[in-house]
Amino acid sequence: SAAILEQADKLQRFQTWWSEGQGATGAEAHPMLSLVEAGLLSDIVAAGASYHNILSADRLDALQRVADQSSASGAALEALRRSLQTKGGAKSQARVVGNLLFKESMAVFDTAGSERSPSPQQAPTPVAAPTAASAPATPSSAAVLDEIFDPPRSYVCSESFPAEATVAVRAAPQQDSEMLTTLPYGTQILANGQRGNFLQFRLEPAGQEAFVPRIIGDLVLFVPLRSTSPSSAPLGVLPGSDERVAVLEHRVDQQEKTIRALQAELVGLRTHMSAIASAFGALAPAFLSFSELVFCKAFLSFGARRAMAAPAEDGVKNKFARRDLLQQIEVDVQKKWDELKVFEVDAPDETSEKFMCTFPYPYMNGLLHIGHAFSLTKAVFAAHFNRLLGKKVLFPFGFHCTGMPIQAAANKLKRELEVYGSPYPIFPAGRPQPKEAADGTILLDDVGVTLQFKPPSSTGKKAIKAFNVLCKVKGGTWSQVVSVPPPDAETLKE
Repeated sequence: SAAILEQADKLQRFQTWWSEGQGATGAEAHPMLSLVEAGLLSDIVAAGASYHNILSADRLDALQRVADQSSASGAALEALRRSLQTKGGAKSQARVVGNLLFKESMAVFDTAGSERSPSPQQAPTPVAAPTAASAPATPSSAAVLDEIFDPPRSYVCSESFPAEATVAVRAAPQQDSEMLTTLPYGTQILANGQRGNFLQFRLEPAGQEAFVPRIIGDLVLFVPLRSTSPSSAPLGVLPGSDERVAVLEHRVDQQEKTIRALQAELVGLRTHMSAIASAFGALAPAFLSFSELVFCKAFLSFGARRAMAAPAEDGVKNKFARRDLLQQIEVDVQKKWDELKVFEVDAPDETSEKFMCTFPYPYMNGLLHIGHAFSLTKAVFAAHFNRLLGKKVLFPFGFHCTGMPIQAAANKLKRELEVYGSPYPIFPAGRPQPKEAADGTILLDDVGVTLQFKPPSSTGKKAIKAFNVLCKVKGGTWSQVVSVPPPDAETLKE
């Protein structure tokens, strides 16, 4: 419709206006755009989409630090800070931040009043396919090429080229040069040379020499096509289904190469595992079940997923299928180990190495904790590792007792024997009896009794006259032993 065409025309003029350097002045005065590096902002404006290919995690972190360190305030800056806090990963965050920066840049363009009719050089120029008799393009004298392609080479979009993105075609091999038009995903070009990361080709029908970036940062946009014949390789946008066929053929070729490389790697891995099994002659039975011993985690995970996916016999999903399968696998593996006598080791002969480690039983002076597991795994892992090396391994659990808790318990027993006698402590029979006077009152001495005074919290504003010390022996009644006057302030300070 007319509205869509008008919007596309405005977008084209905006990107051209910014690429000419006119947007840099407006960005410097903008509270948000002034915090963004000029080159990064130009890439965002030129891309118009797929901002995650431009706003990498490092660039987002740098922008976050700049926004946090900025002392400025305002709605625009707060919007940038909120967008930098977007959840969902770096890709989602880059999409939100990129959209915000692109809209603010468009607002600068609108404010500057730069909307004008596009010139013939700025309007998108359709690119037609050359005929078989077309002569190779002559390199521009203004741009010295690093390499001249004779015959010209055909390039197609790579797999990393975003399907919804476009790439800018420029008049010179520079990002800040004049933008002539844009090429969408699926474009195939016939390049006659290369300058840096830019490919040079002839823009039809005007025949103007133009440049398109082959690589932007770590993103590869165009890759060579196998067939580079000028008569068979079209230029620019391919008409009809030929474009799609060429791109699909290129992708199939790349995938076939990847599959062949993975197959070769798998063959090498199998050969390596076979060599290891052959080297450990004594451990050959154990390696027959390497899926249980070496890759047990992947083996159990696969079996658990298989059990979770399989329905029960009665059609009802068994929620204990994963547990039951893991327990069954454990029983099967242990049975196989018993049949192969994997963990039975004979006495070593003169030519074989031996390895022995042990771990004491848990002590009786405390509960089990993570320290026991930490120490035990050191012995277990060492035994497994040395056994895989082909050594005769002996791991007698609790073969000896050692450690500081045992020594501390022994020292305590020694002190108790010195104090209470040997072999068992002898205590006086019955309860200690207090000393009594002739009249039956209990005698208290200053050495045996210490009184701690603690005045009551409330006495009704009455002064304390004395503290009465009461005593009760066995099942008798309470009787007053002594009456102590309250201590003075100086005594309480002591």
